[in-house]
Amino acid sequence: MVWANPPDTLGNTITYQGVSICPGATPGDIIGSVPAYTLPTVVRNNSASSYPAFPSAASYQWQISPDSTNWTNINGATGQNLSGAQIGAITQTTYIRRIIGGDACILAGAADR
Repeated sequence: MVWANPPDTLGNTITYQGVSICPGATPGDIIGSVPAYTLPTVVRNNSASSYPAFPSAASYQWQISPDSTNWTNINGATGQNLSGAQIGAITQTTYIRRIIGGDACILAGAADR
């Protein structure tokens, strides 16, 4: 079997650990789940095939934007979670998202905040 496209991810969520953010304050941490690939069941001649071995989505890049259109990588923000210190003080409307890097592709936007 050859995968024309990478499989979808399942369980990709991010949640904010703080309360409200006052202008000029540093926000709380953002916690990201560990997503996993969702693989389809392949049935041939009424017999289901075993799922192929597929690694977990293991690389991340957090990004920030003032308008949810133009995104910039947050330096050093490549972990599952994002600390408020990595975001810095918030002085305007700010959008945060996490890009998930898979084995052969980049999957973006599934859990924008």
